[in-house]
Amino acid sequence: MGCTAAPPAERITNDNSTIEGSLRVEGSNPFDRLVTIVDRDGVEWKLVNPGLESELASLEEFIIRVGYPVSGLNDTEHTLKIESYEIIPPEGTIAIDGVLDLIDGRLSVTMKSGKRFLVSGALVNALSNYSEYRVWVWGAVHAASSVSEPDSIDVEGYEVMSIGATSSGQ
Repeated sequence: MGCTAAPPAERITNDNSTIEGSLRVEGSNPFDRLVTIVDRDGVEWKLVNPGLESELASLEEFIIRVGYPVSGLNDTEHTLKIESYEIIPPEGTIAIDGVLDLIDGRLSVTMKSGKRFLVSGALVNALSNYSEYRVWVWGAVHAASSVSEPDSIDVEGYEVMSIGATSSGQ
């Protein structure tokens, strides 16, 4: 089995501008929480999106890419009104945002687009506790051995986001 290219990002669209950087979270509760991203130039941007704030807070120190409309950029106050985000996985791996499910006794993760990947690797047992949860998983993707089978992802890491099929911004 060989590695395949990463699936296209579902969340970041051509209508958005993007910034990549390290996610930081200050504050211990939602009422005083500040979620920021530090870009490649060391500039810290406050991220604004109440619907994504708690989700982003669970990804502290991850490298992410955020999507924002041009009108959502306030250069003076270093604020971004973001619409979406995606995790930037370690080199040589891909990150998948999807819902875990058990189909015919096999654990898989299904993206919002409907594309499904079988879950493989040492973390399968840990992930099986989160069937029907939305997760980010990352690892190497391997092409299926037959056309009737989905590709698989050898999961090297994961983050549980929520129960159900909500998405990271769209």
